[in-house]
Amino acid sequence: MANVAGINPVVVYYSRRAMRGCFTVAVILLLTAVAQAQQGEAGADVFTCGLHGFSMKRPDGNWAFEESQGSSDEAYSLALYPKDRKGLAQVTIRVRTPSVPGASMEYMRDAALKWTEGKPEYSERLKISVELAGRNAPGLQVDMKSAGRTFRVRQYYLIEEGLEFTVGFHAESILFAGLEPAFLAIVGTFRFIPRSGDAGGTAALNALAARCGSEIHWAPTWQEASERARREGKLVLVMVRAAGGFRTTDSFMSWGFMDQDVIDLARSGFVAWRFEKGRGAPFEAERAYGLGPSTFGTSLLAATPEGEVIGDTFSMEPSSLCRFLIRVLESRPGAPSAPPEGLKGAALAEWHIRRGEYSKAAALLESPSAPGERRVKASLHRRLREGAAAIAEIDAAIAAGDRRMAGDLDLDRAVVLMRMGRFNEAYPAISSFLDAYPESDRVPEALYLHGACSFMVASAKSAGEIWMDLTTRHPGSRWAWKAAAGLLGTGFSMGVAERVSWPSDEVLETLDPPEPPGQAPADAARDEEQAVRYLLDRQRSDGAWICPTEVAQSSDRIPGDFTIAISAICALSLMPSSDSPPVLSAIRRAIGFIRKAWAIRSVSDEGKYFMDYGVWSRSYMLLCMAEASLRRIVPAAGARKVMSELVRDLKDRQKPGGGFSYYVTRDLRTAASPANQSISFVTAGALIALARARDAGVEIPEDMSEAAVRCLESMANPDGTFEYMIFHDSPDALRKPNPAGSAGRGPVCALALLRWGKAGPDRIRKTIDAFLEHRASYAREKWKTLMHTAPDGQGSHYLLFDYACAASALAELPPGDRALRRKPILDLVMDLRGKNGCWIDNPMMGPHFGAAMALIAMQALKG
Repeated sequence: MANVAGINPVVVYYSRRAMRGCFTVAVILLLTAVAQAQQGEAGADVFTCGLHGFSMKRPDGNWAFEESQGSSDEAYSLALYPKDRKGLAQVTIRVRTPSVPGASMEYMRDAALKWTEGKPEYSERLKISVELAGRNAPGLQVDMKSAGRTFRVRQYYLIEEGLEFTVGFHAESILFAGLEPAFLAIVGTFRFIPRSGDAGGTAALNALAARCGSEIHWAPTWQEASERARREGKLVLVMVRAAGGFRTTDSFMSWGFMDQDVIDLARSGFVAWRFEKGRGAPFEAERAYGLGPSTFGTSLLAATPEGEVIGDTFSMEPSSLCRFLIRVLESRPGAPSAPPEGLKGAALAEWHIRRGEYSKAAALLESPSAPGERRVKASLHRRLREGAAAIAEIDAAIAAGDRRMAGDLDLDRAVVLMRMGRFNEAYPAISSFLDAYPESDRVPEALYLHGACSFMVASAKSAGEIWMDLTTRHPGSRWAWKAAAGLLGTGFSMGVAERVSWPSDEVLETLDPPEPPGQAPADAARDEEQAVRYLLDRQRSDGAWICPTEVAQSSDRIPGDFTIAISAICALSLMPSSDSPPVLSAIRRAIGFIRKAWAIRSVSDEGKYFMDYGVWSRSYMLLCMAEASLRRIVPAAGARKVMSELVRDLKDRQKPGGGFSYYVTRDLRTAASPANQSISFVTAGALIALARARDAGVEIPEDMSEAAVRCLESMANPDGTFEYMIFHDSPDALRKPNPAGSAGRGPVCALALLRWGKAGPDRIRKTIDAFLEHRASYAREKWKTLMHTAPDGQGSHYLLFDYACAASALAELPPGDRALRRKPILDLVMDLRGKNGCWIDNPMMGPHFGAAMALIAMQALKG
């Protein structure tokens, strides 16, 4: 876990959106440093894209091709870059369907230049042209400052067979002249070719999937969203999707914004707008809310028309989204809205239900009698996640024998069963509906749900067959749009199902925003005691503590890596209080969970995804088992066996360059060949765990520890900071000074080197002082769901990790040094307090992680 942008934009990318009648082209943000793993076309000197109808050659094998498709910013892109210039030089082809019908190539060029006007980071704007693919292509040249460097960018614009092509290249200015001949030669090989047939109907699926979310009217600009919200007495719902170059599909559109309950609430209480960096939203400013150039992640922000952010959530799961939207609306109620004239009884109750006004609806439905009234009351119970009550009302309506409603009630019942996780009952019930009511207008819905249940009880293959049939037979249905998005979805390709059952109440509660402590002054002794009680009260019966990201987890069979890591961290934080019988019992239950989780994970095929968070779970499991063994909480012999297995697993995850990393790939197609790179604080975390296991009597392979230490030392800069990430094939390619963004990870890196005899008090002191110098910029990040939002890339998701590591590093210094530095670190920790033992830095990590990390920090800062 870390504190500065791991996905740090270095150069320029192209995005655009329609702004009313005005076409906007943004020339910013290219591919990210971590997005540079070579993939596809290895050994091929000609790249051919039949689907989009073009080809291009590379000069030789020293240049790498890389594709990207389906992000929120572009339809398709191809990058070609020299392998020794990752992130610093690149040729890029981008293909999109037009957002402005009839726009000319000159219009595209002029709109792009206009977008750069008034922005100080852009200079030396020129209109240019070149002979490209047998025609004169208008273009532009511009210099851009980014991440402390200046880049020269050229882009040319073409239109062919209804597609817009941007053909361009960029390089750091000092490299541009030397690379320009190669760039021009490559661009000169660009050709249009006949487009191939659409194998598997991908284009048709994309067209259907693109309609997801269209049932909500999205304002084209912040200004229009703000004006409409003010005029209609509403809030603004801002969708932020900063994917950082990762090849993923948009789950907010296909999941959250395809749920009718979410759509109803969004329409009634909000004006929706898709955020784009640099488009002038008031909350982009650091002092307002802060969405800096390195912002990464997906989030919904609720804002006032004036731009004050009053809530945010990372969750795309519909029931949690509804919970969030209702909470926001209740906290800032807009202008009251009267129901349409003539509505009464069940119809009026339905109107209130769609607006999230559940208590008003419940009052109207207190004594339902007719089947229709019972059906509406069942809908209310469903939205309240009261499955048994919903089933009872549906059964009562069925018993009334109204044949006109029979099919609807049968399907309603199956839906509730599915939401309750009773898939083995829901699956045959949906099958029976499809057999009994083949002419129902709800057949497309039933087919989609049938596929979703099939995913859970049968296989992804069977779900895919059902959904493909749905898209073919009912292409005009909203359920076909959702099925198409499911077939194209990143999760589907990973064999992961979209969650269709309700998350548990205890998981949903971890998503609630922290309640500030009010006027209660900070008191380390009292707050430490409260944190211990909080963790004891929140431990699950299986011994684990919750990670809020479980809200999207479709199956609880295999514990998630974050849940495992957080459970280990919670157990670690309680160990200094293990003389208390309740605490000792909680620790042992947690270790039982960890051992069970390890037994499952050690034999499970985890697959290769975008990130390998197994390095975190293994490191913290190892650290927890070592500490428990050394404190004699568990028998040493059994603990050493588990620790030895964990060490072997970590060794298998060690990078060829010696370090550790959670990053695998930006594109699942390259996951089998991950980039040879290491992350400093991940390597440091693993080294600290390995050192403690060594103290507990576990043999650590010498080549493993030496390579990791050597790797971590190689990431140290002369000024005492540590690089976020290093690509071992070109270790100096992306090094750049960033003291503010680097300061948080310094103490953990120095502490790891100290544990392996490669650092002393002076190095520890230097990293802590650097961290404290920049601490104000970290404190401003608290409680945000988005990551790396500060100007220098700091983010809320690593605050307590950094604070706890700084406190642990401080404990290694002499008493005089500790006394000088203790209070500012403690103040940072105390700033993240909630009420009654709750602590939180980032909502995705949650209050259990927060309380445990705060507890570790407070314990280290004693004395």
